[in-house]
Amino acid sequence: MKKILLVFLFMVLIFNLNAAAQSELAMSIRNHLLVIEEYEGHFPEGENVGFYQELIEFYDQRHHRSIWFGEEKLKNDPKSLIKEIKNSYFEGLNPSDYHLAIIESCINEDSLFSEEHLDKRALMDILLTNAYLSLASDYLNGKIDAEIIIDDYNYQAESLEAQKLLSYLTNEKIEISKAINNQLPKTDNYEQLKEKLAYYRDSGKIEAWPKIELGESLGIGAAGIRVSQLIKNLDARNYLNIEGLKYKDQFNQNVKWAVQQFQLDNGLKSDGVVGKKTFTALNIPLEYRIKQLIINMERWRWLPENLGSRYIYVNIADYNLKLYEDNQVIMQMKTIVGKEQRSTPVFSDTIKYLVINPYWYVPKSIAVEDKLPLIKEDYSYLKENNYSLFQYTGNNKLEEIDPAEVNWPKIDEDNFNYLLRQNPGDNNALGRIKFMFPNKFSIYLHDTPGRYLFSENERGFSSGCIRIEKPIDLAEYLLNDQEKWNRENIEEEKVYAPDFSLTGMDGETYTLSHFQGKKVMVNFWATWCPYCVEEMPDLTKLAQEYSDDLVVLAINVDESESKIQGFLDDNPEIDLNILLDPKAKTAGTYGANALPLTIGINSDGSVETGYPGMLKYEQMVGMYEMLN
Repeated sequence: MKKILLVFLFMVLIFNLNAAAQSELAMSIRNHLLVIEEYEGHFPEGENVGFYQELIEFYDQRHHRSIWFGEEKLKNDPKSLIKEIKNSYFEGLNPSDYHLAIIESCINEDSLFSEEHLDKRALMDILLTNAYLSLASDYLNGKIDAEIIIDDYNYQAESLEAQKLLSYLTNEKIEISKAINNQLPKTDNYEQLKEKLAYYRDSGKIEAWPKIELGESLGIGAAGIRVSQLIKNLDARNYLNIEGLKYKDQFNQNVKWAVQQFQLDNGLKSDGVVGKKTFTALNIPLEYRIKQLIINMERWRWLPENLGSRYIYVNIADYNLKLYEDNQVIMQMKTIVGKEQRSTPVFSDTIKYLVINPYWYVPKSIAVEDKLPLIKEDYSYLKENNYSLFQYTGNNKLEEIDPAEVNWPKIDEDNFNYLLRQNPGDNNALGRIKFMFPNKFSIYLHDTPGRYLFSENERGFSSGCIRIEKPIDLAEYLLNDQEKWNRENIEEEKVYAPDFSLTGMDGETYTLSHFQGKKVMVNFWATWCPYCVEEMPDLTKLAQEYSDDLVVLAINVDESESKIQGFLDDNPEIDLNILLDPKAKTAGTYGANALPLTIGINSDGSVETGYPGMLKYEQMVGMYEMLN
């Protein structure tokens, strides 16, 4: 009995000693946290404990008991955490930012569990926990605060759920490495950047490439020292095998293929000719490319972790839009984004609605910087380009006014108290459709009448909004659950005709609405238009075949009016409504300043248009007949 009692007392003594030791460690952890809090995380030994507030809350909840240390051995092995800290290098981060040096130095000390190193164990406990949380946070939201770098940044940072992550440290069923890596972006784009970083920086397959002396463009048949530099540059990048070339200073077909692949990979025109832009890209040093990859991986970490099952990703730098569904690209198209001085901001939002045949309310900055000089030169610019002018009358009320009533020479940026609205039509800056996601930047996706710009490689032409190549495709996708809005209905939604005043050949003034239900054939005489048919159309034939429903509209006819009038005087039997638009008002509205055009004005005032492209007169008539 005495023996059992002695054993029990000995066990109680050991338990009390262990409890005392753990209590002393907990007290040391508490004291360290108090000092760290006082110094706002900048303590000790040059280490920054960025998550000291979260750690204080976490350790308070567990009465400051150690996460990592028992009395004589590790309670939670930090090897997997140390491994993940080292692996952060492959994510473009710096392992030394996560206390790696001090952790490795202390954790391997043989005397770490001695009584005199109690405070060191307390410090290690805090630093290991902070390293874990810091790494998880940087994987989730990025290391850098995006708003410090980008003024117009508007992404909402993900909530870290710090206490939930910290609770994993006390759960043996949850692997530390898995908890950390679950915070990384889960997109193919991020993985591709990571692979490229490893390839350029760590694979040993890429060497620093030599610069190419600037000069004339290089193409098939070129030879000399600059071609030799080009070949060495492409060889160092693995685009070309220099050993397979018989002549190492001649631009042959193999070199052209390598150049074309480089151009494709770098968003350049893939013509196999090394011009100014290709020279610039080839001469960007390897070190700079590596930095670009690291920076872009960080930018991906800024993005929300969960973009949803359906999302649109606009790559501003690549002038590209991709529509994702269940992480698969199901649609992509070219974009036109903000020019340098009006760059498109970085932000995310949700598309709330779309507008067919939108008005364009001109932002004041554009109205003052771009439009006001044109208006002051000739205020008829507004009518010619289908703008309405409104004035603020107090209490944020607007009243439409006549531009002729404004003393434009005295109007400047400081006293511009007006709103410009461009009405629906084929030359409306927003095209036929805009996709709205209300945001503080007034940025949205929209169609454009300037579709020729999509053929350019670099497409920074807009005032900030994003013009898209396939608006009908995107609208059809977004409206696919609404029976009414199939592709045909979207495309056929009517544009309503503004009521322009026009002059008839008899001198009488007409408005466009006079001709509802008729077809209006826009001119073929405009000498200023390189795509228009220059010869006089066969008005006799037109009068015979289409007199019941045809109005012939001649635009910009300053040089042609007498010719037309003379022809009609010589042919009095021709009975046609011929209207003159001397300053191309209607041409500007419906896009006829670029292409011959047929306009149909329906009985309800809506407009249908046909774009035949560059046609001969006979082709135009044939197109007109098909529209009827």
